[in-house]
Amino acid sequence: MSTKEKFRVINFRCFPVIAIALVIAIFTCLLAVTYPIPGFILFGLLLVGLLMAAVLTRKRRLCVPITFALAAVLAAVACTVFYCDVKQRNELDFTQEHATVGEVYAAAIRDGEGIFLLDGVRVGGKSVSGRLEIHVESVAGTVMEFAKPGDRIAFSGNLYEVCWVNGLRVNATAYRDRVRLRAYPEVESCTLTFGTMTGLQAIRARLYAALETQLGEDYADLAYGMLTGDKRGLSLAIRDYISISGLGHILAVSGLHIGFIAAAVLFLLKRCPGWVRCAVTSVILLLYMIFVGFTPSVVRAVVMCETGLLTLVDGQRRDPLSSLALAMTVILTAMPISMFDIGFIMSCSAVFAIICFSRMFTRGLRKIHVPRKIAAAISVSASAQLGILPATIYYFHSIQVYSILTNVLLMPLISLTFILLLFSCLAVLIVPAAAILLKGVGVCLAVLDAVAYGVSCIPFASILIYGSVAAFLAYICYFLISPFFMLPRGKRWVRLGAWLAAAACTLVPAHYFRDYNAIIPVDGYRDVTSVVSTGRDVYLIGDCNDGDALHRTLQNCYARNIKAVFLTGLTEENAKQLVMLRQTYAIGTVYFPATRTMQGVQILVRDGADLRMFEQGDDVPIRPVYKDGDFQGYAMRERERDILFLGYRTRYTDLAEEVRARLGVVRCYMYLNRLPEYIFITNLPAGYLGETPFFQVSPRSDPGIVFDYRNGATYIRG
Repeated sequence: MSTKEKFRVINFRCFPVIAIALVIAIFTCLLAVTYPIPGFILFGLLLVGLLMAAVLTRKRRLCVPITFALAAVLAAVACTVFYCDVKQRNELDFTQEHATVGEVYAAAIRDGEGIFLLDGVRVGGKSVSGRLEIHVESVAGTVMEFAKPGDRIAFSGNLYEVCWVNGLRVNATAYRDRVRLRAYPEVESCTLTFGTMTGLQAIRARLYAALETQLGEDYADLAYGMLTGDKRGLSLAIRDYISISGLGHILAVSGLHIGFIAAAVLFLLKRCPGWVRCAVTSVILLLYMIFVGFTPSVVRAVVMCETGLLTLVDGQRRDPLSSLALAMTVILTAMPISMFDIGFIMSCSAVFAIICFSRMFTRGLRKIHVPRKIAAAISVSASAQLGILPATIYYFHSIQVYSILTNVLLMPLISLTFILLLFSCLAVLIVPAAAILLKGVGVCLAVLDAVAYGVSCIPFASILIYGSVAAFLAYICYFLISPFFMLPRGKRWVRLGAWLAAAACTLVPAHYFRDYNAIIPVDGYRDVTSVVSTGRDVYLIGDCNDGDALHRTLQNCYARNIKAVFLTGLTEENAKQLVMLRQTYAIGTVYFPATRTMQGVQILVRDGADLRMFEQGDDVPIRPVYKDGDFQGYAMRERERDILFLGYRTRYTDLAEEVRARLGVVRCYMYLNRLPEYIFITNLPAGYLGETPFFQVSPRSDPGIVFDYRNGATYIRG
């Protein structure tokens, strides 16, 4: 080997080069959707650069020019798919009501609201592309509560277009579920026709019924989410504390689940020839992938596992970095918008960090005499958490402090739970009486649930950090630290500098503008809450019942401190939500009206909140509104007009005449086809009851909408 080859800094790998080219190409295509000229110029330059590289390297190893040429071809294919997906639209009149019918593909009832995903949608008798997601309130006690996959739902109402790409914002969740339309019909307008489930729908329904019978609704939803990755039925509270504890990955089918299945099958077939083990495992993984759906994280895990299985046949050494890049190449070529899917990003990030750091960490722990298996477990867990850290900071604005320790301690239990769940479900499909085996799964889930909840209640379990897009530069630093970046000397100093640079990138604060004179409506379920920012102070006004939606809104506003909370009523429900919020945000005084419910007083007092009845008074810019001594809502004076904040159960049509005479803006749940001369900020979108006022904004139709109450302008928070 020559000296030049011996001290090569980076070994050439085909698929990492192709994957990097695809990432750059998709970014240029995203830019071209909003800014066509610069986007297409950059994409053209990329293609020209790749083709020139193929020509200039034609005298080297054959794989090098082929790699660059293949990268150019796949980049063109990916961008063509991307552009076609984005430009495909349904030509409908979205200002009119439509008679709509579709077959239920997925159904979930959460906190009284029915969320249904319809396939094979027909609008006005004509087929439309994509799926329709409908949200139906108050389905409890109605026939809609029993809707299941295979049934048909018909209704008449407004439809709203779901754009997968809006400017530089990508709705990867809608793309993953193929949702192109959304609707919010009233439960009375919906007609349910019972159908027959077939194929996968019947299998999934049978498994869920067995889980619900043996485990109860909450643990059935948890087990079903762990098995399939479908979290629609899981309550927001459970999802929240599982995420805070660092165990959220158990509800996202990816490498952990695929690894468990492959390991179990290979163990059972350990006496068989290599090609038999490879073939049987591949078939089982393919069937599992079909069962859970071809989500990006599942496809990535299966492709990587398949490349590893091939070594059982040909005996060659595995290259995990090339396997990861191959999986990314397959996914980004076929489903380019998946590059912006949070699950795909975190899945690839975790695997990349494990590849880069796990051996290094294991060697370090072995030097201090940590047992090999424990050292390996700690290394893998720590590497995975390091991998998802930049993405977690950017997307979720938080760090789960105890996640490494929780995963190391619970990984044996997680492994046992999933294997028991998988084999119990297979047994149920063969022999229904085997459902009793699920009782053992319930015990494991109860322990996991209790530990997750306990960890989430520990102080500083989640730390709020508003990171910027610079956090993703940390992955370049990770590569420089890894063994894949080779130097003849000075590698220790390079690693030290890269570690410091990675820390700096993740801690770069988000560059954001502060919302002045802004009302940011919270898109809560049966909850009317607003975040009001004066630029200097932030206030919460409303019901504060939907803590998850409120937390997301506060994060989008980059809020840290809340000067005061004005509740429309103090119940046990919103008191518990405020206790959870106080773990993340610094909350000042909590005001509540004396004439409304006060069951949550003891909860907040026990938590140490500064709690006051509004009648005790403070120098605040908000005052209560009454009618005949009964509390109605809050009003904020602005330029001789009032901005009125109502609760979910308060109708603006019931207000006293002298109150309505001073109105300028009404923040309420829906427009009731009355008093159209005012400005309305509502949860439900315009036209929900058929009519629209003079001016109306809603977070349902425009997620991230902000209303400037000084000049009446609106804008979208990115």
